[in-house]
Amino acid sequence: MVKVEIEEARVPAFLEAMKIDAAGSRAEEGCYRFDLLQDKAAPNTYYFYEVYKDSAAVDVHKTFDHYK
Repeated sequence: MVKVEIEEARVPAFLEAMKIDAAGSRAEEGCYRFDLLQDKAAPNTYYFYEVYKDSAAVDVHKTFDHYK
């Protein structure tokens, strides 16, 4: 799980980018799960929860444009 804190002014752009990232990631053959979770106690804090088949699938994931 990865935790990120986003400046309030940048949240809308972040969420738009995450729509693209999530859709692309979920379409990958080796991706079993990709969730973006918002912390209810700290609304500018988000968590990425990602599950991949294996480390090779993670390596492939990192080559796609939606990851970068």
